[in-house]
Amino acid sequence: LEDWNHPLLPIYVVYPPNSHLSAKVRAFVDWVVELFSRNPLLQGQSQQSSPQRP
Repeated sequence: LEDWNHPLLPIYVVYPPNSHLSAKVRAFVDWVVELFSRNPLLQGQSQQSSPQRP
């Protein structure tokens, strides 16, 4: 399956607006952003120049 490309799908981290994030949630969000920004297989072809952060 070397020629097969998976479809690009967006991934969202959703949490209530204007609320204080716990340290665990903030650490998870930071980890997800870092994981996707450093792994070319997870970035897709139409990646934004920088990830959106709250």
